[in-house]
Amino acid sequence: MPCASVEVCSSAACGQDCGAALTQCGASCVDTQTNTQHCGTCDHICGPRYLCASGACACQTGLTECGTECKDLQNDSANCGSCGMACPLGGACIAGMCQCPPGQSPCSNGQDSTSVCVALATDHSNCGRCGLACGNTQQCLEQPADAAAADGGLPGICTCPGGLTACGTACADTRSDEANCGACGHACGSNSACSAGVCTCLPGFSPCGDQCVNLLIDPGHCGTCTTVCGATQTCTLRDAGPGCVNCPNAGDVRCGNTCANLQTSSSNCGGCGNVCLNGKVCQTGQCACPAGLTECLSQCVNAQTDPNNCGTCGTVCPAARPNCFGGMCVAGPCDGLCTGAIPIPMKTTISGITTNGGCWQTLIPDVIGGNCGNFATGRTMTVNGMLEPCVGGNWPSLPAKRAGGYCYVVSPGGTDTSAFFTVF
Repeated sequence: MPCASVEVCSSAACGQDCGAALTQCGASCVDTQTNTQHCGTCDHICGPRYLCASGACACQTGLTECGTECKDLQNDSANCGSCGMACPLGGACIAGMCQCPPGQSPCSNGQDSTSVCVALATDHSNCGRCGLACGNTQQCLEQPADAAAADGGLPGICTCPGGLTACGTACADTRSDEANCGACGHACGSNSACSAGVCTCLPGFSPCGDQCVNLLIDPGHCGTCTTVCGATQTCTLRDAGPGCVNCPNAGDVRCGNTCANLQTSSSNCGGCGNVCLNGKVCQTGQCACPAGLTECLSQCVNAQTDPNNCGTCGTVCPAARPNCFGGMCVAGPCDGLCTGAIPIPMKTTISGITTNGGCWQTLIPDVIGGNCGNFATGRTMTVNGMLEPCVGGNWPSLPAKRAGGYCYVVSPGGTDTSAFFTVF
């Protein structure tokens, strides 16, 4: 097929005759030395503010390439004077130099390396100079020129609102501030308040030296400021007024204004104010677990029945043997009969059974019988699945042991909680 008169045949196809100086890009003949859409080669596009010179993209006159963009370093606040040189927040780039508005100065923003333009005459966080922060209750006020010059040239100063006094970096009302009563640092004691700049005792308390005390119960000032009760006396209000009274029991001492036996008091064990915690009791002046319990991680537990500390601290009974009896993990006689069985570690009477009923189990080796009573009509008692009578008298017999013991199940019913059963 012949080509048109303005076309040439190239690579078995007719195309435009672009001549030696131009290049065909699509349907157009372009100069790849200067064309910003086809710079150096077809479809190579120069970005905004670029031009194409000698087949390469370059920034326009007066602009500088920063990364992949052309920037004016004379007025770009993110690239002022050089690429990446950012002006403080609120500032501007003028002739390649960062400048804050009149009356403001660049200071760190306190969070990262960037700066911000602030008015040192009024900025609460930068009062007078960068980083000089006023207290929470203070304000930054502009100083007159002569005062600023006398104060080292600081244009602003931290001060307190009218009626308040600067105490350190805080503003205090010395007329009523209990920590700064009448003057900075003059604190009122306990049981007192600051009124008109003077510390005064609260109602019910009397001044004794620099203290406010209750003369009715204070063993150090009992009745009068100079009356001090002995170590085994308390300050007690009597018919004749407050006075020192001996503790009623031999061996007691005064703790606060109460008498306590330091050998047995769980609130004052071995010393006043030493409280026994986590189920411990005071024995001969030492906090210890009651008889029959073992201390595990500061807690008192029954290692004979506790499935999390069975036999020894930290021994947890596995799912196959979830019950702890006699310090050993066992499956338990109630497995398959009821859930949530309560262990019975010794021969006893289980009373106050709620109307919801319940189940109990024991592995006591020498159980020989039992009885039950106060069961409402229709309510039942089974031992290892066998029905036992609850109409007075002991059970006629016990069934065979189940998993080494006995499971006691009381059915729901009734309207009171007087039902009981006994294991003996």
